[in-house]
Amino acid sequence: MTSALLAKYLGLKLRATQALISCAATLGFIKCLNNKYELSSLGKAYLDSKSPSYYGKVLDLLIQEHSIMNYEYIKKQF
Repeated sequence: MTSALLAKYLGLKLRATQALISCAATLGFIKCLNNKYELSSLGKAYLDSKSPSYYGKVLDLLIQEHSIMNYEYIKKQF
């Protein structure tokens, strides 16, 4: 997808999408070919739900439990 199409698909503003793209590319999860972005082999390994090493469910849990899965919450416990 192009960054504009990805922004529309995710329901995000273009600038926010471009920031996420930059982070994902820096981490090696996506690659750019002809101004279109796609998952790299590393991205496919961890972000494709059909992959045996899919990590999305862990990320979903971290998002779901964001109120307790952060440094400030842990700091308050001690």
